Amino acid sequence: MKHKAKVPAAYSLLLITLAVMTSLPVSCTSKNDRKKAAVIGEEIISTNTIDKIIEEELYSHLCEIYDARVEATREYLGMILLKKAADEEGISVAQLTARYSDTEDGTIDEQKMNSLIDSLYERYGVSIALKEPIAPKVNIDSAIFHSRGNLDSRIVFIELSDYECGMCNYMHKEYKKLLDHYGKDVKFVHSNYSSRVTPEARAAIAASMQDKFWEMSDTLMSLNRDADSSQVMRIAAGLNLDMEQFVNDYASKETLTAISGNNEYLSRQGIRQTPTVILNGRKIRKPNDIEYVEQKIKEAIDENN
Repeated sequence: MKHKAKVPAAYSLLLITLAVMTSLPVSCTSKNDRKKAAVIGEEIISTNTIDKIIEEELYSHLCEIYDARVEATREYLGMILLKKAADEEGISVAQLTARYSDTEDGTIDEQKMNSLIDSLYERYGVSIALKEPIAPKVNIDSAIFHSRGNLDSRIVFIELSDYECGMCNYMHKEYKKLLDHYGKDVKFVHSNYSSRVTPEARAAIAASMQDKFWEMSDTLMSLNRDADSSQVMRIAAGLNLDMEQFVNDYASKETLTAISGNNEYLSRQGIRQTPTVILNGRKIRKPNDIEYVEQKIKEAIDENN
């Protein structure tokens, strides 16, 4: 587990604010009153109703609080562990940390200090027990999907990507490594999401008409640049597609309507950015952190076993 040397000031302020808020007396209101957001005559509007409306925003704030607590916990644990290790040697913390300083200017070598803290976590059997907030459910069952991996698995990994998004191109390669490793346990699903109908999205749908979606999609994602119609035609020819059918499907009104409809549908369901990753119906909040994503997959597999 990584140790971070400094708690950001904004996080510290947030923690102080939370501590003050949670210490305020609540005896002046009943439990039922605290669940009221508003009253219209005899009608009560509950906080649950309001929370449902702003659940994405609330989740974002809960994640900020969680991250702040983790940072503060790591900082606090680091101080405790350094003190324990120094006491065992009969030296001061300053003497202990001096071993990990740059001899030229006396500053701490952060990488070496992180390694020390990691070793102390292991030596003293330390783990952080804070629980990450649970993401809201996302229902996008009506999106255009293509699937591979274990198609019968109850663990479903959905990647929403834009072929013309550089980060999507990069992360798709990383997600594919996860497919190679966990494909026997997980159903991997892809859906295109963009602000417009792109040539790449047209090409992927047209290729799917000849059962070559993944070959086309993976090739387009590997380009790391936007593709025009002539380029996707060359890719299609390289995949030995029936080019007359491909050209017709690529240019058809049905393909255009399907893609634009899918983009609009996903937008209505609250999708705002790419890549977005959804695991078992809940967004993964760090889709660009492959270690974090893999950990979530492992947890899902463990829960399913």
